[in-house]
Amino acid sequence: MQDIRSWFTSNSLNVNAGKTLAISFHTTQNKMPALPRVTLEDREIPYNTETKFLGVYLNENAKWITHIRHLSSKLNTSLYMIKALTSITSAHVLRTMYFACFHVHLRYGVILWGGDTECKKSSVCKRKR
Repeated sequence: MQDIRSWFTSNSLNVNAGKTLAISFHTTQNKMPALPRVTLEDREIPYNTETKFLGVYLNENAKWITHIRHLSSKLNTSLYMIKALTSITSAHVLRTMYFACFHVHLRYGVILWGGDTECKKSSVCKRKR
C-alpha cells in the first residue's frame, strides 16, 4: 500500500480513503478467499463483493449478471422513451435518439462483458434476444 500511495502522490493524484473499497477476485469454487487487511491513511479499507468502476459493475467472481441487470434497466428506460417519440417525430430523430440513448449504453464495456458464458445461459440475457 505504501508503493501505491507513493505512486499516487508522485503522479499528483489524491486517494479518498473514505470512498475506497477492496475486492478479492476469485473463482466461485473458492468459498473462503484470503482477505488480507488493507489500510490506507491509517484507515482500514472494507471489502466488497461487487463495485461499479468506470460505469461497469464488477463482482468478485468475474460474473457480469449485476452489470447486465443494471444495463437492462437502463435500456428499458431508453426504449420506452424512443417508443413514446415514435408517433410524434421523424425517423431521423428516432435514429438519432437510438444512438444517443440506447446504442451508446449497449456498446459501452461490451468488450468485457459481452462474451460471458453465464450470461448466455441466464434469463436476463435470453429476454434481450
